[in-house]
Amino acid sequence: MGVRFPLAHRPGAVAVLDDDPGEVERLGAALAPEWTVRTYGHPDSCTNAIQQEPPLWEQDYWAQQRVVEDWKKGRGSLLRLIFDYWTTHPDRCDLTKVLLADHLMPGTDGLAALTELVGWPGCKALLTGEAETDSAHEALARGQIDACIPKRVASAGGSATVRALMHRPDTRANRIWRATLSHSQLRLLNDDGVAAALVRYAHEHWHEWICIGEPFGILGADLWGGISWLQLQDPARLDEAADRAEHYCLRAADVRSIAAGHCLSNIELMLAVGGSAGQKAGHFAALPAFALGPEGRLLGALQMFHRSMGGPRMRRAQERAVNQSRF
Repeated sequence: MGVRFPLAHRPGAVAVLDDDPGEVERLGAALAPEWTVRTYGHPDSCTNAIQQEPPLWEQDYWAQQRVVEDWKKGRGSLLRLIFDYWTTHPDRCDLTKVLLADHLMPGTDGLAALTELVGWPGCKALLTGEAETDSAHEALARGQIDACIPKRVASAGGSATVRALMHRPDTRANRIWRATLSHSQLRLLNDDGVAAALVRYAHEHWHEWICIGEPFGILGADLWGGISWLQLQDPARLDEAADRAEHYCLRAADVRSIAAGHCLSNIELMLAVGGSAGQKAGHFAALPAFALGPEGRLLGALQMFHRSMGGPRMRRAQERAVNQSRF
């Protein structure tokens, strides 16, 4: 299977479980600085905290599903409904996405703690010492965990595996947003070259994103709360895009640039976020286009928003919460 672009991604927390206070602090400090890290020194405190989360995950999935259902019922554009969802559900980024558990602890082990977490949709990883690798790999082969990471690698700052787990596509969220995309749009997104280009672009520019089909593009937010829109365009439909630009009275030079694939218009975006068919042409613009994937199989153009999600929520997303250890 080739690269797949996650239609929806959001940040979350990493939990670390280890009975050694010094080790748990080292592990927490070694993880990427943009992640919220929660540390625990006892299995009971860790599992009790994370077992409270499945209902919160369900509530958030339902909130995402309601956005799509409201759009289908004509209650607003997808973009405006997503803005409302992001604004009214700030705690969605506080959910734990990855749990790292020390394999061997007095009286118990990390695997036992991980297997207690039934119904939690996050990723489970064992932190192993030199003598514990075989049993951890057996648990991995049985599907009991998602990864095993040598503790010496994790504490030395080797968080590549954790990053991969944090960015693992959320199957359920992808299914929700997939319903907004047409077959032709999905075919473009599933192209290996296009998907790889979108993954790189998204990771470089955004902390959170959602890809939708109407208009076709990706709404993203960076670590500081700044919001931007990546307009996507099938090159095979540039004539339609140029006709739309002409209809909304863009300059003749811009219409020609759109037809040639050198620019894309922001017309669909502006209409979706609150414009109307009678809006003045001055609100519309041609944006520089660039290729996504080999041979320009998909075109993109970036539009920044003046609004942001700012405030305490995005500051919390940056904070290091290595302060919840219980021994």
